Amino acid sequence: MAKVEEVTVKVKAETVVKPGYKTTEFYMTVAANIVSLLVLSGVLLPGSKWAGIVALIGAALTNMGYTAGRTNAKKNGNGQ
Repeated sequence: MAKVEEVTVKVKAETVVKPGYKTTEFYMTVAANIVSLLVLSGVLLPGSKWAGIVALIGAALTNMGYTAGRTNAKKNGNGQ
């Protein structure tokens, strides 16, 4: 009877990280910032102090989320 030898090969998958401006997250963040800017400038919901505060907080959270997402993508990818 022939002896069969087992061979184990480890393959490392390479992940390519797209540039930030080519991602959906980038364009969603830009859209959220534009809406926030329009609310803060009074073009949308004029005279509403609370809408401006919510818009400012929303813009800050959106930008932090985008930054965290890109950091995570670069950390788990190959860093391009």
